[in-house]
Amino acid sequence: MPKKKGELSIEERLEQSIVAKEEEPYKLPSNWVWTKVKEVNEVVTGNTPSKQKIEYWENKNINFVKPSDLNQGRNLTVSEEYVDNRAKEKIRLIPKFSTILCCIGSIGKSSFSEIECCTNQQINSLIPKKTLNPIYNYYYLNSSFFINQMKNSSSATTIAILNKSKTEELLFPLPPLEEQKRIVEKLDSLFEKIQKIKEIIEEVKEKTTSRREAILSKAFSGELTEKWRGENHTENARELLVKINDEKLKLWEDECKKAEDEGRKKPAKPKLKTIDEMLVEAEEEPYKLPSNWVWTRLEDICNYIQRGKSPKYVDLSPIFVISQKCVQWNGFDLTKARYTSEETKYTEERFLLPNDILWNSTGTGTVGRLCILKDDVANQKMVADSHVTVVRTSKSLLPQCIHKYLISNNVQSNLDSMTTGSTNQKELNLTSVKNLIIPLPPLEEQKEIVRVLDKVFEEENRISELISLENKIEILEKTILDRAFRGELGTGNNDDEPAIELLKKCLEER
Repeated sequence: MPKKKGELSIEERLEQSIVAKEEEPYKLPSNWVWTKVKEVNEVVTGNTPSKQKIEYWENKNINFVKPSDLNQGRNLTVSEEYVDNRAKEKIRLIPKFSTILCCIGSIGKSSFSEIECCTNQQINSLIPKKTLNPIYNYYYLNSSFFINQMKNSSSATTIAILNKSKTEELLFPLPPLEEQKRIVEKLDSLFEKIQKIKEIIEEVKEKTTSRREAILSKAFSGELTEKWRGENHTENARELLVKINDEKLKLWEDECKKAEDEGRKKPAKPKLKTIDEMLVEAEEEPYKLPSNWVWTRLEDICNYIQRGKSPKYVDLSPIFVISQKCVQWNGFDLTKARYTSEETKYTEERFLLPNDILWNSTGTGTVGRLCILKDDVANQKMVADSHVTVVRTSKSLLPQCIHKYLISNNVQSNLDSMTTGSTNQKELNLTSVKNLIIPLPPLEEQKEIVRVLDKVFEEENRISELISLENKIEILEKTILDRAFRGELGTGNNDDEPAIELLKKCLEER
């Protein structure tokens, strides 16, 4: 058929659809070709039928896909919402085996649709042409290279947006059709094995978490040391409360002497509770303890509980500022600390000491995380910022034992009742921290509890080495995808029909 006047020939269109050599991001095998998304896909932006027209939403006829549905990844088969067949006049149906991309907000989030559906306006659907393997299409759209293209091409607004025209212009490495099939088979095989490893790791995590919670529960009910208690006579924990009160009085006397030597005003005498006042009322006790344990409140067994304060940051100083980033479940990380000016006025008690318990106090996902300072940081001058609560227990008891109770499910599962504020800015309430009810064993039994738990957790740390493979697996998945779209999976065959012929067929389809 002769071409119309002014219409480009196939050869001219082919030349336009191929990425210029100087624009190629990396070298491809000789029978591949760099092109653009629009040459091998039809890009469709979704829309939402009017909510005012009830008939559009009455029946669950057609899956209506939104970004929240894209968590299904490789197998999108359901959606949270549906539209009625009568909405067809207002929507574009997306055929099976299309790749659905989030183009507003969570740029790069995608799923491979195994159903006919429609989407909202936050989604661009890529419908592959006949010369493109749909699953090859999906895998490439999940590669680091493509996702970075999307993010770099999105508009720089408060919410990232990648429109249809920019999506169409993104670069696409096109192999021969047979090579596409071989790449998909190789990736399917590799990712199936990786998925099995992930499932094993997840199972280990669940078992480890359950075992840890069970052991902590036994530790602070007295069950863990029941046999030890029967073989070892210890004093009643009430005697420990007496020593704690004596220690508070001694600390005050020392402060008074120091103030007198420095010519300062003496601190006010602490108002000490009686032992009976330090005990929790029977009706408030969460559960029954061994007869020589007591229920008390955290404030009554601590010398200091306080939130840190907002610092004046500087580039370098001898004084470290400890933030929530420094407080991790697996321990304390000084490398994430910043510095505060030496001119900032801090009272002596605000400087952190070995065995201080640090408790993250702000933000969903962060609030509640704890660690305990060890002696290896004792030579550093450190203060906490306002998002960290410092808990300094009495020297008459074992802070490691209190720390282990605070990380237990007894406390962590009840954080909601100890926090205030909005969803994303949850704040650990200092009064709730001070009033937290604590099971207190005698000192010798505290030592035995910590000894046993440390041994158990040391064994679990070996298991956590397996769990740490998760991060390495994520890197491996990205590396595999990156190699796949450089032709480095060992699936190439020089006898394949060159990809440029595929591209020509795509153009002839128009």
